[in-house]
Amino acid sequence: MLVFLCAICFALQIIFTGKYAPRYPSLSLALIQIFVVSILSALGALLFEDWRTAVQLPNIGQPLVIWALVITAGPATAFAFLTQTVCQKFTTPTRVALIFAMEPVFAALASFIWTEDVLGVKALAGCLLIFFGMILSEIRPDQFWPKEKKSITQ
Repeated sequence: MLVFLCAICFALQIIFTGKYAPRYPSLSLALIQIFVVSILSALGALLFEDWRTAVQLPNIGQPLVIWALVITAGPATAFAFLTQTVCQKFTTPTRVALIFAMEPVFAALASFIWTEDVLGVKALAGCLLIFFGMILSEIRPDQFWPKEKKSITQ
């Protein structure tokens, strides 16, 4: 149920960003999105996680935890939301959704490059299906099967 709800929220985020990005400043929209996500994430953590353990100083003060927070708050969240908002002015929400669908493929590639993680047969097949699905969704049928042209005499 949570995965389904997450998919709906991602779809709504893409649709609304596509609607409002051309009309409003990108930085303002990105800041609003980050603020809303942070509030909803905090509420979710309070409801579903053991937050008392997470916020204890020995846990949150570790260098690895601080580094993870900096990475996920900076480039992985703020920069990503700002980039999406700026770029979505120039493309359709459908294309943005297709780009987001490539996330598992890029994650697998990054995992292979940095940690030499090797994908299993099922994971590799999933990446290939996502990749080919994106390609197929961008191909117009008339590129391969043009409509018949009627001559003037017919």
